[in-house]
Amino acid sequence: MGIYSDGKAYGVNLIIDGVSVYKKLYEEPMAGDQIREVKVFFDTITDKNTISVRFYINASSTYGPGTFMAWYPASLELLEKLFMNSS
Repeated sequence: MGIYSDGKAYGVNLIIDGVSVYKKLYEEPMAGDQIREVKVFFDTITDKNTISVRFYINASSTYGPGTFMAWYPASLELLEKLFMNSS
């Protein structure tokens, strides 16, 4: 039982000290150019240890029918994996 993702990112939110510094949402899974745009911004941040990452995902639940969009807290490792998969 629980909440499950389709494994794709439909958006990303980068947060520093509780403030959203980068946020993009898409109706389709993020494509290579969109992911590279996030990476360009991410590379300008000097102290990466202060960043919180959230992905916008398409999710489903065992608690009810259908799917829904939701923000999912993620790690820097998952963000780096997204960057690597877009190459």
